[in-house]
Amino acid sequence: MTTKYLNTDLEIDSIDDVTPIVEEFGEAVVCLYYAPWGAHKRAAFELAGVVFQDASACIRTFCALVEGLGPEARALWDGCARRVFDIGFEAGRERDNCQQSIDHDALAQVAAVRAHLVITVYPAQ
Repeated sequence: MTTKYLNTDLEIDSIDDVTPIVEEFGEAVVCLYYAPWGAHKRAAFELAGVVFQDASACIRTFCALVEGLGPEARALWDGCARRVFDIGFEAGRERDNCQQSIDHDALAQVAAVRAHLVITVYPAQ
């Protein structure tokens, strides 16, 4: 088994209730988690019904959702303590490497929505 890209999740942490963000994202996302996390509340999302082969397309889709938020939800987004696109990989057992490029447009959108990129490598199953 080779190392492979799995998906990109969006995680946000806030001291405020981010239900308006969850509601505005609507059926475009699956809310994986929304509960207390330390001193904050954490919400984690993945895109619903779409399988992306690369992280850039997934990130651009998430950013479009963020950019489409109404004023109240966008203010909540901007006030979040943490806004992260978590790019997930599953480690392989073979010696082949796995490269995933994040294109310029996706990086510009990440910066525009004031988010960070994180890479998570999960152990091979």
